[in-house]
Amino acid sequence: MNEHIKNVPFTQDEFYTELGWFIADKLVRELLNSGLITSLQYKEIAALNRKSFPIISVDLLPNSLDITDLQR
Repeated sequence: MNEHIKNVPFTQDEFYTELGWFIADKLVRELLNSGLITSLQYKEIAALNRKSFPIISVDLLPNSLDITDLQR
């Protein structure tokens, strides 16, 4: 774990930003799982969400999302 993440508490704004990203990501995964968007669209939306939600835990996320387990 990165030292700067481990010892820094979340502010309320940071918490809501993290929560917003989590909800957006979950929604997009549901769209993918339902067949309403393609894998490519999922990757594009996920990249936009990373820019829209400057999350603290971004260091924990892979640069390229492996979604093979999400596809049917």
